[in-house]
Amino acid sequence: MAFSNHKELYWVVTFFIALILSTSNFAYAANSWSVGLTPQLLMSQYSGSEERDTLTSYGVMAKADYLDNGGLTLGYNFTAVRGKALNPDIDETSWYISGRAIRYSDLMAGKVGLRLDGYAITDKSTINQPADNSTMRPNRPGSTSSTFTDNVSVMYAQLDYKNYGDRFYADIAYAYSDYDYETNTAPYRDNQVQQFTTTAVMAFNDSYDLLQTRFYFIRLDHGDNTGGVDHSNALEFKWLHWFQPNAPLNVNSSLVKLLAGKRLYPVDPDAATTYSISDLQTSSVAAGLDWKLGELSKIFLLIGYDHYDNPQINDTYSTRYIFGSLLFNW
Repeated sequence: MAFSNHKELYWVVTFFIALILSTSNFAYAANSWSVGLTPQLLMSQYSGSEERDTLTSYGVMAKADYLDNGGLTLGYNFTAVRGKALNPDIDETSWYISGRAIRYSDLMAGKVGLRLDGYAITDKSTINQPADNSTMRPNRPGSTSSTFTDNVSVMYAQLDYKNYGDRFYADIAYAYSDYDYETNTAPYRDNQVQQFTTTAVMAFNDSYDLLQTRFYFIRLDHGDNTGGVDHSNALEFKWLHWFQPNAPLNVNSSLVKLLAGKRLYPVDPDAATTYSISDLQTSSVAAGLDWKLGELSKIFLLIGYDHYDNPQINDTYSTRYIFGSLLFNW
């Protein structure tokens, strides 16, 4: 299955989300709904990359939940990647929609959830090059500029379970990504990516701590864009800790995450992000804190380090990044 344009993806995801919501017996009392708005910012610096210099990304997520029965999330994100000399600058626009429904099951002594996400992503790559191969600066007389537009459509489906004591959680999920490149020639030939994930979460220390593990199994239709690599597997660990009330500096919780293995074109359901570059992520480590700002709002900061390999040009590099977000609930 391939989406010829983003409209097809929107129709499919919107239909299933409407189906989820219509079968969940949602009431429309205003006091039964909680609404959240999260502006976010990401800044990253590349180290050792032959192609890229910096990355800046900003966006906003809007979320509406009906009690503990489900809800809807909408998101927008813009990312600017600045390339090194004679390499493209990339501007990426991403739209996100997610619907979820939760059913209570006494037979299973817990809650069963269904989630469906859709992403519509447009990448514009601009290459500025001196027409006479001189040292003229880009966009000055005597230079040429070419822009290529690529489209990425992603659908993510998840089935999950959480016990009534909130001490155990598990899910299985499938993501299908369709990469439609304007040139459609190697190293940018249209590709389809399938991702299978399994996740397990255990609570301990009176539920002040959570340990999450997630397995990624990713398969590509072909490896023409990735130096012949057409599959990848990875294991991600996350440890979350909640602090006692009135903790120093009013810290609410902390997060540490590690990635072992390799990931190509992964879809991250926790961050609601898809990594649309064709480079192979070989390791990742990050740590973060969040602070409460009153009863309904909080601020979150995350710093991280990722390592990548581009087998097409034998380029190995790393990125250091800082991510911040503000959550407003009402």
